Amino acid sequence: SSPSPASGRPGGGPGGPGPPPETLEAFEFSPCVLQAPADGKMPAMAVPGLTAPICNGALAVAMSSGELRQLAGPGFQLLDARIRETRLPRLNGGKVLMLHLCDSFLVAVQSTSCSLFLRHEDRLQPSAQTVKFSKRVLAANICEVTGELCLYLLTSGLALDFWALP
Repeated sequence: SSPSPASGRPGGGPGGPGPPPETLEAFEFSPCVLQAPADGKMPAMAVPGLTAPICNGALAVAMSSGELRQLAGPGFQLLDARIRETRLPRLNGGKVLMLHLCDSFLVAVQSTSCSLFLRHEDRLQPSAQTVKFSKRVLAANICEVTGELCLYLLTSGLALDFWALP
């Protein structure tokens, strides 16, 4: 007997297709690895050969599962999320529309909510200030309005909402 076409791929089997693969939803550059130890040394990584200094930059990436991960420079290799010092807080599941990182916070906008993680130096607070939206958000971005950093959201009713950020 020959295998069914679905059984030839990971997660597939004779009972039907497997779960969809996890996808990258959004990313944001950081000049350093977030939540690194205070001594500035990189913890031991599960990625062989990663000896990059902490200041070579990193990417914070939001996955479709709601997991925030990091890629460390200069080769931008994925950091092991099991390591406490570089593990980022988790978002609620759902599509991530935008990430924005600045000196004082990381904001993640999803279609139904916005999560803001306060930042002290290169550490993020593990719990977020989260706001649930009354309407589904289709797109989001950051702008300045009269010198104040704001988040603007395009909602499913095609309205544009502005939210002041701290």
